[in-house]
Amino acid sequence: MKAIAFAVLAACGANSAGPTDPAHSSADERVHEAGKVKLTIPAGWHVDDSAGDTLAIASPDQSVDLEVTVVDGQDLAAALVGIGVGALVGYEAFSLEGAPVNAEINGMPAMFQDGKGTFHGQPVELSVGVIDTPAQKYLVIVGEASPAGFEAHREAIRQFMTEIKPI
Repeated sequence: MKAIAFAVLAACGANSAGPTDPAHSSADERVHEAGKVKLTIPAGWHVDDSAGDTLAIASPDQSVDLEVTVVDGQDLAAALVGIGVGALVGYEAFSLEGAPVNAEINGMPAMFQDGKGTFHGQPVELSVGVIDTPAQKYLVIVGEASPAGFEAHREAIRQFMTEIKPI
């Protein structure tokens, strides 16, 4: 499955808190200082925070990838469109499903857009979300999953999204 690249995004300093760091709340939580949000990682999911500007999260079977970063911006809708277009370059037969959806995640305004596509002939489910954080920056989440992976991990993905909390 393709790893989604954020090469066009400015470095935003995702926190790599260690177990003794005060920002580290528990083994499955990460505090993203730049975005001023707390992320709860699903049990058993792999986290890669080696790219200082992106937190990559993968399901245990590698069928779902979530990438989280923070970007500056003035307009939520423009951020969604700009990030979505940049992140989804390289997919074949890409199509959006419906219009962007306005939402609220624990008091933070958000917009989401889903789509479908193929990568090297394999079908993928895609989603881009932008959340307006207390840091006056946008938390960007790009998700990619095989159709079977999305179904298998639907609850973990939903829980991850609903547990993003401002700090």
